[in-house]
Amino acid sequence: MSKNHLKRIALPRTWALPRKSVNRKKMKFASKPTAGKNLFLSMSLNNVVKDLLKLASTKKEVKAILQFKHLFVNGKRVRDEKFPVGIFDVISFDELDSCYRLTLNKFGKLSSLEVDCSEKEIQVKKILGKTIMKGNKLQLNLFGSSNITVSDVKESFKVGDSIVIKNKKYDSTLPLASGSLVMLTGGRYMGHSAVVKEIKDHVLFIELDGKVVETLTKYAYVIGKNKPIIKVVEWAKWKKSKLKS
Repeated sequence: MSKNHLKRIALPRTWALPRKSVNRKKMKFASKPTAGKNLFLSMSLNNVVKDLLKLASTKKEVKAILQFKHLFVNGKRVRDEKFPVGIFDVISFDELDSCYRLTLNKFGKLSSLEVDCSEKEIQVKKILGKTIMKGNKLQLNLFGSSNITVSDVKESFKVGDSIVIKNKKYDSTLPLASGSLVMLTGGRYMGHSAVVKEIKDHVLFIELDGKVVETLTKYAYVIGKNKPIIKVVEWAKWKKSKLKS
């Protein structure tokens, strides 16, 4: 039987939250997100608003924001403080001009990144599986426990590729191939963005800091070709570091 609470001492290592404090009773538990997304790559909305965005200091304040300030995740209003916010999800507010995306930093920790609010209707989702439906339709099982149905089954969709969704409709495909720009969601280089040099079986060779290193293809999340479709890193700083290397 699953538990409704989450002790801070047992938090996923991707959560950049303190695990111990002088006041142990106050810091003993963290808000556990509801089921639906990978706990390793998601965080409850309560912790995102309090600890990452610094827009509230208590759970009571978070509930007030959700009740009166009209908070949206990927363009959909959310009222549950335990709603799971996964990587690359966009959080926006009715009364604020700024929008934020949950992403991974170079240390492999979940962090918030301010983005242009025009991106809240654009999503990049990794394909985890495929299902043939009636009427010659194909259902794509996507990262983050979401699905989308496409009518054109003749187009090549491969597990490991990513698709671009605009206004909740399929737009284009980002194949996992040589030259693709990926973010690593696991392994030793988790949180780094790199260009794919070569793929052999389930091993991925990427260029990182001027060196070619290898990791597993299951850790690769395609985010673009020459540059990311959505903002998941500080692109100007990332590009400058690549030019130096």
